[in-house]
Amino acid sequence: MISLDKVNICFSIPASPTDEFYAQIAMFRMALDQLGGHYQTADIAVFLGHELDEQPPLPEYWRPHLSENVEFHWTTAREFKKKSYLAQGDARWSHDYSDYDLVVFTDADVLVMQAFDDLILQNQAAPAVNGVIAHYSPAIGFKKDPLVLWNDLSNMINGKPVQFQYRHTLEFERPPEFTYCPFYINFGFIAVSPEELSLFAASFLDIRARIAEKISMPYF
Repeated sequence: MISLDKVNICFSIPASPTDEFYAQIAMFRMALDQLGGHYQTADIAVFLGHELDEQPPLPEYWRPHLSENVEFHWTTAREFKKKSYLAQGDARWSHDYSDYDLVVFTDADVLVMQAFDDLILQNQAAPAVNGVIAHYSPAIGFKKDPLVLWNDLSNMINGKPVQFQYRHTLEFERPPEFTYCPFYINFGFIAVSPEELSLFAASFLDIRARIAEKISMPYF
């Protein structure tokens, strides 16, 4: 087991080349730096997409905030035109994370406010995919009962229905069926080792492409 002071973490974030995203990532970097130690030395891998063949440069005024331990990776204009914002998300799955002990898939509007050393140690002792269920149902805008959507997707992928043993936390004014869900984790925060990630990356990309057309907000 690697000691915490030697743990190498990569935070993987999809984004667009806009001031809004650069500001969020700069805040993310500052939050990690404030925690110090292996959080301060952690890398942020930012995956960007743009419809133009020429990649817009990082504005000079962001360089002081986004130069240290921040790496930018670009999808091709062809991929972006084909997949839109899904291109950046998909690009994260083919990236080489072999130099890291832990990969955290997260979003630009997330801030790490305190250390999560217990999760790091737990993941080293028993590697797993660590995350939390989203606050809202992914069936936003769906006309039918979202439980029907879940079972339609499960039958398409697994050939069987799913069990609804969990509930969303922020569906107070929605019908009861919108509050139930199977166990699934949202990309706001997913922590996994590179070895575990490599085991299911290809399967995820295949499944993601198959269900993207069936939900209104496939980016999440």
